[in-house]
Amino acid sequence: MAEEPSQINEILDQFLGSAKPKEEVKNNVAEPVKPTEAKEVKPKREKKIPIPKDSASFFRARAKHPRMFNFTSDGNLQVPEMRGQAAKVIDLPSYKPVPQGESQAELERRDQLVNVEKEFDETLQSLKQAMEEWRATGASAEAIKYQRELTRLDALRSQLRSPLRFIHEYKRLSIRQVLVDEFYQVKKIGYPVYGLQLRSRPFQEYAIIVKPGEDKAAPIDLEGQAQDEDEEQETFVFFSDPADPEYGALSPDTMVEFIFNSTKYNSLIQAYEVERITQLGRRKDFAPLLLKSRSATQIRMIGSRITGEVENPRELWIQILTNLIAQHPRYVEILRNTGDDTLVYANPKEGRWGIGLSEEDPLAMERKSWKGPNLLGQAWQVVRSKLPPVEEGEGEEEEEEGQSGGAYTDHGKTLEEAKEQRANVLKGYYRRGRGV
Repeated sequence: MAEEPSQINEILDQFLGSAKPKEEVKNNVAEPVKPTEAKEVKPKREKKIPIPKDSASFFRARAKHPRMFNFTSDGNLQVPEMRGQAAKVIDLPSYKPVPQGESQAELERRDQLVNVEKEFDETLQSLKQAMEEWRATGASAEAIKYQRELTRLDALRSQLRSPLRFIHEYKRLSIRQVLVDEFYQVKKIGYPVYGLQLRSRPFQEYAIIVKPGEDKAAPIDLEGQAQDEDEEQETFVFFSDPADPEYGALSPDTMVEFIFNSTKYNSLIQAYEVERITQLGRRKDFAPLLLKSRSATQIRMIGSRITGEVENPRELWIQILTNLIAQHPRYVEILRNTGDDTLVYANPKEGRWGIGLSEEDPLAMERKSWKGPNLLGQAWQVVRSKLPPVEEGEGEEEEEEGQSGGAYTDHGKTLEEAKEQRANVLKGYYRRGRGV
């Protein structure tokens, strides 16, 4: 009986052990990793080395590729063969010092400039204090005095810097750089400011540039160069105002009666606008309005309502002007008086036929600054180039014809035939005007 409890315990252990769930054995073997798809690597495109064209681009390329860009035995820049272009050499200019006297003059000028700059800064500080006093007390005498002194010093400083006069354009200046009383305004001005610049000595007086192959000791005639530049400088004859006693007759607004294409006109601009709308197929609608007007302003206003331009405006102007001078020989003398100067139609409101600038505008003297093609000026020059040479006694005959109103001579017609044609045109014109 003593063994019964132990047997019972064994039976219970067996029973309970069979009832427990068996633990799942984890598989410690790692699952195979799926191979990832390899990304397609694009080859890097090599940057092309720019082919040097001057010394600046050569040294930029040499900074990155020192072995590729070298120097020649005489110190010039050696550019290798690149992308099918043959090797080349960029010649560097040689410089020669000026004589001792010029060098001493430059040192003296520099010392003067340093003293003027120092005086300018001191006067500017005094002006600021005077402006503060003016705001507080209303006393303006000191402020005005320092302003005048500052203007004098600024002109002297500019004169020492350079004798070449030119206009310099300053962009994005702050308010305090322009307005003296606005010391703390750093906001940028939205428009450019123009100032007169002076240069006391040209650069050629301090360093002489010698081209390769030239004698480095040979002196350069600076005065001769200046004279050559003056001779090559282009000269202009401006015309626009009909009231100009010298060249006002060349203006398209000048009242002058002539016949072109069997139509009588009272000005060049009237002739051009009528012929333009005729070629555009609008003559029936607008020609009567244009022919009735004797005001250049009104003719322009009516003409602006018809958009479009002829295929060759310059050629149309040449045809009109050729007929004009044939009927009014006085224009021949006016054109001959202009010599070989460039004829420029300087009307700031007219950019189609002129330059879009007035003759008082400094930019009118610079061809690159013109805002129009100057077609009318070009046409006058073409007509001038076709004038016959002056013969002895010809001037007196032309003067007599001009006093009698001129003659209408067309190619292939006698003077009598031309007069008869003109009379018939005038008859037709007056008949249309009277409604006959």
